[in-house]
Amino acid sequence: MCLGPTRVLPSLLVSVERMEGVSAHAVHGIVGGGIGAETGIGGARRGADTGSGAPGRGLETGLGAAGGSAGAGVGDVGKGGQLEKDRRKEASRQAMEARKKREEELARQAEEAIKKKLEEKRQSEKEKKREFERQAQEARRREEELARQAEEAKHLGVAGRGAGTEVGDVGRGGQLEKDKRKEASRQAMEARKKREEELARQAEVARQRKLEEERQWLQSEITRLDQENQSIAQDVQDFEVKNESIKALNRDLGHQWSKLSADLDAQQKVLNQLPPSVSIDPPADTLIQLFNSLNASIADYAFEVLRGLNDKAESRALDKDDFASLRNLFKIRSDDPTNDFTVEPNIRPFLDKLEKMKEDLTPMDIIDPIIQFALCHHLYFKIFMPFTPSLTAGDSNALHDIYTKFRRGEPQERAARWRSITYKQLLSMQKPGALLQFIEDETNVFVELVYHILNALNKGEEAKPPTDLFKAAGDIFLAAMKVQERVKTEYISFDYEVTFYRRDIPKAMEIVDGAEKVALKLMRPIFDPGLMEASQGAIGTTAQSVWMTVGLGMIALKGVRNDGGIVKGEMRAPVKAKVICDNWDPNT
Repeated sequence: MCLGPTRVLPSLLVSVERMEGVSAHAVHGIVGGGIGAETGIGGARRGADTGSGAPGRGLETGLGAAGGSAGAGVGDVGKGGQLEKDRRKEASRQAMEARKKREEELARQAEEAIKKKLEEKRQSEKEKKREFERQAQEARRREEELARQAEEAKHLGVAGRGAGTEVGDVGRGGQLEKDKRKEASRQAMEARKKREEELARQAEVARQRKLEEERQWLQSEITRLDQENQSIAQDVQDFEVKNESIKALNRDLGHQWSKLSADLDAQQKVLNQLPPSVSIDPPADTLIQLFNSLNASIADYAFEVLRGLNDKAESRALDKDDFASLRNLFKIRSDDPTNDFTVEPNIRPFLDKLEKMKEDLTPMDIIDPIIQFALCHHLYFKIFMPFTPSLTAGDSNALHDIYTKFRRGEPQERAARWRSITYKQLLSMQKPGALLQFIEDETNVFVELVYHILNALNKGEEAKPPTDLFKAAGDIFLAAMKVQERVKTEYISFDYEVTFYRRDIPKAMEIVDGAEKVALKLMRPIFDPGLMEASQGAIGTTAQSVWMTVGLGMIALKGVRNDGGIVKGEMRAPVKAKVICDNWDPNT
């Protein structure tokens, strides 16, 4: 369907006025003037049609007059000069072409709108037709159902006439079927309306449920973020506590460093005061540094063993079974034929005091000194006390007796040279690899004891200590061997001996508990601050007796001949032994 120009021009002018921003009078003047230049009165009529787009005598007359005036004006312009006339003709032609293009575009748009409307109408008709066909099928189905019912009634002889009449009415398109169809259509409309309402209700319920789920999720996220903030705040607080602890530890380390520096200066002063004859030996401070490094390795090893305790052992209190297990681990063979084994007398009083303490102690409180004592004990009796390591007790004692006689009757240098030569010869007489095998065997014995201690304090649970305990113990035994070799072979002016203060085991220990305690008390070594340093002593008290050694010491002995030819001893203590005394306090 196509619209004529007279029907679309009003819309065109309105679009021009709105889109181009030109006044209506200017448009009318341009269009009317062009038309007047071509046709006069006819142009005025077309201008009137373009300006109004609707019939009307008054408006047509007014526009015609405007067109006439425009035509007269064009005539005057023609008389005035051909150039102005041509310009106006060109303007009129361009306006006509623009108007024609706009009319065609509007016509095309109108035609597309009509086609779209017709297409929508056809679709609606198709839908109505399909609905009608569906209703007709429903009606036919009902007719067939009624016919089937009538046939059944006919066979049964019940209500035959009424059913036949109803079937006849349906076949003839009676009012009853129309009413039923209307009722069915109404019911279908109501059912559809109900379904739409139900679907709308379900959609609203689903929307509300989704909003509730989103609200709950947001609430859970807020709760989670609050918990994370609390956790972060707790972490910050813990970090501050640890930071303060580290600061305190740094302060303690600073104090210890100052103390060690002061001790080193004091030792250096002692060495500087030695007689000139000492200058034939290697520098003593080198030996002292090597020995201090050995003691530091002993302390570090005890700390590594501590990591083998399980979580429960770090917090639970020690009980009688724990102390009984530890005493059993430190049993040694006695010379008393009536008592094959007895508890090692250097650790026994320490365990007795711990068991009688009122405050609860954990395995972590006691394992450090016990491991240090066990390692110092093993190093002293296996490496430092024998004349040479791996030498039998009888041979070692015989050589010690010979050297003691040499020192009493001979000058220091002569006796020390015999000691150095004899030590080297004894080492050279051993089979290749014998010393390394000796170190490996003793390391196995000691590490086995460490594992038993851990198992006892872990209450039967298998210990899981660091895997490098064996290697670390082997390195300590090897370092001790090097210290002993240098002490016995390189230093002549002094005899450097390693000290480990202990109780001696009596030849025959009484079985009676009271007598045994008296015997142990008589053997208890006295604390000497010139040779020893108390470990973890209670503040404000004085140590009197030594229970056990947890850090090896070193003394320098020298035999000096007086005018009468008698050799007297001279002793210094470059390194003090670290001991636990009767004033030991685990909390300091």
